Amino acid sequence: MRSALAILSVLVLTSCGGGGSSSSAPSPEPAVNSSPYIADPGLLEVVEGTTTITTLSVSDADGDTVTLSLSGSDADALALSAAGALTFVAAPDFEDPTDTDSNNRYDVVVTAADAQATTNQSVSVDVLNAVEGRIVDAPVADATVCLDINADSVCGASEPTVTSDTDGYYAVAETTPESGATLTTVSVGGTDTVSGKTLDGLAFVATVPADTSTPVAVTPLSTLVASATDPQALLEALGFPTTLTSELLVSIDPWALATEETTDSAFQNVETAAAALGLTESALQTVVTDVVKISAQIVTVIETAEALVSDTTDNGIQTTGERAALVSNQVAESLAKQIAAQAASSTTTVTLTDKTLIEATLTETVTETATTIVAVIAAKEADGSLDLSNTEDATVQAIEAVKTATQAVVNDGVYTALAAPITAVATAATDT
Repeated sequence: MRSALAILSVLVLTSCGGGGSSSSAPSPEPAVNSSPYIADPGLLEVVEGTTTITTLSVSDADGDTVTLSLSGSDADALALSAAGALTFVAAPDFEDPTDTDSNNRYDVVVTAADAQATTNQSVSVDVLNAVEGRIVDAPVADATVCLDINADSVCGASEPTVTSDTDGYYAVAETTPESGATLTTVSVGGTDTVSGKTLDGLAFVATVPADTSTPVAVTPLSTLVASATDPQALLEALGFPTTLTSELLVSIDPWALATEETTDSAFQNVETAAAALGLTESALQTVVTDVVKISAQIVTVIETAEALVSDTTDNGIQTTGERAALVSNQVAESLAKQIAAQAASSTTTVTLTDKTLIEATLTETVTETATTIVAVIAAKEADGSLDLSNTEDATVQAIEAVKTATQAVVNDGVYTALAAPITAVATAATDT
């Protein structure tokens, strides 16, 4: 009986799997493939004339190899690298769009595929209009170039800003000026590509024409014209033909025309520029030569003023851009005023080699910039950005020295130490 029960127990345990060392393990579930992931870049914006758009973020949770491709209505205009770099095949032109709808919005579908699955992401790229042109004394490379929307002649953080290329060309996204302000292109610093000279102390300005598709040449002469109460009268006082308006002035590249440089830029060539001015090509060359010569003379006056005005950058009173704008614009404003005064009293052409004109311009520049510097220091002391309490500090001592020198000019006008070099420069200008 006991033997029968024992056999029965074994049979029961075996049938219930209790002795299951001989049973097979369950099969593992097959792995589930994760589809590739493309991060939505949102609406992309690119300034015309550039090919780079963005690099898309693409991943695969399984670490699978992902292949990228483009499709959609505007796929032929764009290219996509294996690493996700999205570019234009050719630099887009806002005035001549090549997208299917001709509205400067390029629509494509990006597809990411691994061996088992695909993911699609719609991408749209808007091409923005640019204010394009060139910075020219000689061509100025590596200049900071912006569209000034608040008329302070400084490239602020909220203003579209680029750097001029190795030939002085630039393209900056078009924007709208603040109420009451005139949109201008501002150039600060850079390197003269002919002489190799750095131009940290120079700021040039040009008024942007109403037709923003017109290229804008930013020159010392355009800076002077932008400061004039009556730009047309100023140009005529300097001996330019009545057909040369301020808008036509910035639409020609004086350096390219003067040197017969061959370019594919948007600036007018000799034939179109001569026709626009109603001049022969020979007469146009005279105009261009005068633009280059007068621009060089303006630069000389600005650089002289820069040496006469108290330093405000090494001690933190102003940034390099702020100081360049202060000195350059004050020279332009004072020079424009002196030219207007001479033109009102004489019918002869005003020249920038006139001793009286140069001396008056430099004297007023030194006086007016001193007033501004005193005000800047006072404002920064008031808001706490300049702390002059530690009189043992070398920087504080330097700022106090600037305060003393500039306040003396404000109180008493240009003193002997400044008057002598002003007269010397004015005299030298007469001999050039």
